[in-house]
Amino acid sequence: MLPAHASTTTAGISARVTKGKTRRCALVVAMASGLSLAAISVSAETVQMPRPETAARVASSATLPNRGMTKAQVEQRFGAPQTKEGPTGEPPIFYWEYTDFTVYFESNYVIHAVNKHKSQLQK
Repeated sequence: MLPAHASTTTAGISARVTKGKTRRCALVVAMASGLSLAAISVSAETVQMPRPETAARVASSATLPNRGMTKAQVEQRFGAPQTKEGPTGEPPIFYWEYTDFTVYFESNYVIHAVNKHKSQLQK
């Protein structure tokens, strides 16, 4: 059987060992977080401006039909297309080609509109 003071001594030693481990763990965490803060403080961001032809294409995309417009609304706003193709598949997909862009419809509604590539416009 252990003496009465043995459990107290064991508990005291255990508390000191745990306290030492906690300090070492806290030191490691502090060092790691300091390193990550240093990495954040030296990071940089690169900003690139679009090329002029890209900017012109983006500006002209404002004149495209919006998603959800009906065929009648597109024709009223942009006039008659050069060609009307479809339906293809299920649900029925149609597309209309204009001089500068193509409009895709699912049934009666615009789902996508894209500008034609510069090389297609020069043909």
